[in-house]
Amino acid sequence: MVLEDIASEIIQNKDYLTELDSVGGDGDHGVNLERGFLKVRSQLEQLKDTDVGSLLTVVGTTILGTVGGATGSLYGAAFIKAGNVCRGKTEIRAQDLPEIFNSCLSVMVELGGAKKGDKTMLDALIPAAEAVAKAAGESSDITYVLNAAAKAAKGGLESTKSMQAKKGRAMYLGDRTLGHYDVGAMSLCFMLESSVKTLKKLG
Repeated sequence: MVLEDIASEIIQNKDYLTELDSVGGDGDHGVNLERGFLKVRSQLEQLKDTDVGSLLTVVGTTILGTVGGATGSLYGAAFIKAGNVCRGKTEIRAQDLPEIFNSCLSVMVELGGAKKGDKTMLDALIPAAEAVAKAAGESSDITYVLNAAAKAAKGGLESTKSMQAKKGRAMYLGDRTLGHYDVGAMSLCFMLESSVKTLKKLG
């Protein structure tokens, strides 16, 4: 349910993500993610009886195989890392989230070489991971912990508007990237916010 709703959220926002990416990227962020999550969504029914780790690993390998460029590499590797953390689990608990977020963060840093302030998805993921670590120490309610992550990520996203890009194609545009959100931070926020909405619906 959570992954299905994430897929739907990305697909519904394809045009917005593509428009945002046209400012400093190749203009294909939304189109590429849509292709990946359409494929993910088509596989979910046959994967409903698998453990969480296997499910996330399939999502990651699917994204790697269908989403081009850095976006596919980063998101694909992150889902696979999350799958490794959740191997054999039938559900994700709040206390699993710090390790999941940190593993996703470490692989994205390793692959992309970016840091906070470079105007990338890390500007949303780093504060989200920090918020998860704090919230998981306060509550065992997974919705509470993920909501903290989503709010922190949104704050990080907002901060990207005042940043000049230092990674990827956008770095060559200089101050023309000022005043615009980073598209990777935006798609990450869509995923986190969608997860929270779904968990709230499930009660």
